Amino acid sequence: MNIPGSFCAFLTATALWVQAAPTAGGAKPLENSLGMKLVPVPGGRVLFSIWETRVRDYLAFADDTHRAWTRPDFAQTPDEPAVNVSWEDADAFCRWLTARERKAGRLTDKQRYRLPTDAEWSVAVGLGPEQGRTPEDRLQGGVVWPWGCTWPPHDGVGNYSPELETDKFTNTSPVGCFKPNRHGLFDLGGNAWEWCDDWYNDAQVTKVLRGGSFHDSQPKDLLAAYRFSGTVHLNNDDIGFRVVIEGVSAPQP
Repeated sequence: MNIPGSFCAFLTATALWVQAAPTAGGAKPLENSLGMKLVPVPGGRVLFSIWETRVRDYLAFADDTHRAWTRPDFAQTPDEPAVNVSWEDADAFCRWLTARERKAGRLTDKQRYRLPTDAEWSVAVGLGPEQGRTPEDRLQGGVVWPWGCTWPPHDGVGNYSPELETDKFTNTSPVGCFKPNRHGLFDLGGNAWEWCDDWYNDAQVTKVLRGGSFHDSQPKDLLAAYRFSGTVHLNNDDIGFRVVIEGVSAPQP
């Protein structure tokens, strides 16, 4: 099934965008020079990209910096999440985008793009503040998935393994094809695993990944609190990332 990203993502996102209003904390939704849309999340101090970094966004970076990027074996539209991206690649994208937006006057010197922390990602997915000093310590998040408290997931909750029959996509899907969560964020469950900024534990060998992907079907792997980990060099066809902007005011819960 091939649904154009312009239909899936932009009609839904634009409807949310039109309804968005300045928040009590002073932070406002933002659209950057790549057309990425970011919104405040109550209780946080960053603006969250409403969707995973798209092929079109990452290509702009790869072309400008001449950074090598091996595309997945399956075909992707420009509006699907960029995958086969390592933590190092995602971090480099954030530094490039920060410099680009500062040069254009869209960011101040105290604002920057980066990967979300593990704790920020948990708030964004709806878990709220969690106990534990490291992501590994925070694994006890209860039996709750991004779509709710029931298993198996029902049709239309996200892009997961075909054996769950939640969607018609075999591989990645255009971002924004499924219903956003209460914060207006898409695909925090499924589509592609998302890198976080944190080390997984004090050993500082692997970084944190959250959210599950189109490959995954096991209940444990899809829990909202589940953490997967990988080295900074790991790049699989189901691993992508989402960005945040640091240095903005955000509403309180």
